[in-house]
Amino acid sequence: MNPLTSTAIALAAKSQAPTELHDSVIPGLSCRVSARGTGTFTLRYRAGGVRRSVKLGRFGVMTIDQARKRARELLGEVATGIDPVAAMQQDRAAMRLVDLLGRTGDEGWFLSEYVYTAGKLSTSKTPTGIYNDRCNIERHLRPRVELLRMPIADVRVEHLLAIKRSVSRGVWPKLRDILRVCFAHALECEAVSQNITTRKALRAEPGRKMERFLAPKERAKLEDALSVALTIPPQNGGLSPHVVRAIRLCLYTGMRRGEVIMLRWEMIDWDRSVAKLPTSKTGAKEVPLSSHALAYLRSERGRARAGLVCATESNTAICPRNLTRAWMTIRAKCGLDDMRLHDARHSMASDLLAAGAPLAVIGKVLGHKQVSTTARYAHLADDELRRHLERGAKRIAGGR
Repeated sequence: MNPLTSTAIALAAKSQAPTELHDSVIPGLSCRVSARGTGTFTLRYRAGGVRRSVKLGRFGVMTIDQARKRARELLGEVATGIDPVAAMQQDRAAMRLVDLLGRTGDEGWFLSEYVYTAGKLSTSKTPTGIYNDRCNIERHLRPRVELLRMPIADVRVEHLLAIKRSVSRGVWPKLRDILRVCFAHALECEAVSQNITTRKALRAEPGRKMERFLAPKERAKLEDALSVALTIPPQNGGLSPHVVRAIRLCLYTGMRRGEVIMLRWEMIDWDRSVAKLPTSKTGAKEVPLSSHALAYLRSERGRARAGLVCATESNTAICPRNLTRAWMTIRAKCGLDDMRLHDARHSMASDLLAAGAPLAVIGKVLGHKQVSTTARYAHLADDELRRHLERGAKRIAGGR
């Protein structure tokens, strides 16, 4: 047996017959030459009484000297009790982010399993919520191929900080929530030792304060603008009836955008004046409907007894982006450029407080599961208390 040489491998390649050349320098090192003339360096060894074989690289891409160097490294690991092949197999079987977030043609654990059993009440996410998660994953996470292929145990805070720096301040909290769920699942599966998404550096930066509410004059402007938009064809700047219906229901009920989009006629209990939502951000819930909201729904119902309340002309659900674009168009006409559609929900809380409703009632109307969520509106209650106090003080002062 002679040392491996490039000449010997080249001659074996020309023979057009499968051949294996062994090296006399490194025990177990050989070069397998196929009938097509392709040479592959291979190392054979024993570990724990088991015979192993591992490919090192292709001849031409890897030199003989590089093959010998790599073979020495692996044999050194074997001498210390490490089985390189077993380690490689374990590494291949390790959980990766791509297993959780998916790839083209494969939804992954998050979109195929988690979204259908999400939330504290083990209820599924709304179709709109799943749609938004899918868009964020496809747009901001799946293009990072190297990160997704990396074993999740090797992902570091620095990798996630790079994502945070590359997206807008509004997008990062949504991505962090997705990653937080994935790492929590990996922690349960013992694929990682800690959930790094909880680190302070990865927390979302505080956004603008939730203090935008519709004044009565602003509501009147919106109603007038919506009525005018119905008289103008959509191609000329107007809005479709189903879009106007969705915006008005957000204003009249305090429901979330996704809840309004997926609201069906059969979910409305006309006798009890509630909308029974089988799923939402906080699970199944009943949304109380005012007489004004019920009257509007009756006027829009027509002959419909089932199906989506805000169905498009093709009888499908409104695309959330299209609804947001429509809202941006109508708010611009009213001079409400700082008003989000979701702020209609906050305005409902403000109006209820102004009418004297306690926080517990507001929490019931908005479907809050935690008292702390409704407590965010406590400062509005204090403002209302201050106004009543001042009125009382004026009466006392007038009686002197």
